[in-house]
Amino acid sequence: MQAMLGDLVALHRDTVTSNELARWLGTTAATVRKDLSWCPMRAGEAATGGSAYQPAELARRIETYLHPTPRQPLRTAVAGLSDWGLSLADELILRTDSPYQLLAGFDSRANRLEQLEVNFPVWPTTDITRVSLRLGLEAAILLVPAMEAQKVAERFVQGGVKRIVNYASSVLRLNRRQVWLEERGVFTGL
Repeated sequence: MQAMLGDLVALHRDTVTSNELARWLGTTAATVRKDLSWCPMRAGEAATGGSAYQPAELARRIETYLHPTPRQPLRTAVAGLSDWGLSLADELILRTDSPYQLLAGFDSRANRLEQLEVNFPVWPTTDITRVSLRLGLEAAILLVPAMEAQKVAERFVQGGVKRIVNYASSVLRLNRRQVWLEERGVFTGL
C-alpha cells in the first residue's frame, strides 16, 4: 500500500477514498477503514472526516505504525528491597532493552537501608512522594508486603507516578483514570 500511496503523491493526488484503495487492494472499503484505524495520528490531530484520505499523510501514518520511534525508558523506582526486590533492581540495571530506567529504591525498614550496598539511591518509604516529585518518576514496581502496598501505591500516585506494577498479594484500590496499574499479586512477604 505504501508504494501505491507514493505513486499517488507523485501524481499530485490530493485525496484518495477507501473505495478506491479497496478496489486496488482487492478488499472492501470497510476493511480498509478498519485497518487504517490502527495507524496513529499526530498528537492533537483530528481524523480526516468524510470519505477521503490525504495520500502523503496516510503514508506517514502507516510508516509510523510499522516503524514506531523507540520510546525512552520510564523513570522508575522499586519499593521493597527484599532479596527479590534487589534481584529485580539488578535486572533493570543490567538489561539495556528494559522499558524501565531504575532511579531509586525504597524500603520501610531503616536498618535494611543502612545495610544495602547498591548502585542506586535508596530512601525510606515515607519519602516516596517527595523523591518521586524531585526525580520525576513515571513508574513504580511494588514488592512490598500486602499490608503496606496500598499506602505505598498512594504515595507514588501523590508523587506523580502514572504507572504501577504491583507484585504484592493485595489488590490496590486506585483511580484507574489517574494511574495505569498492572496487578501481578505473587509477592507474599519478606
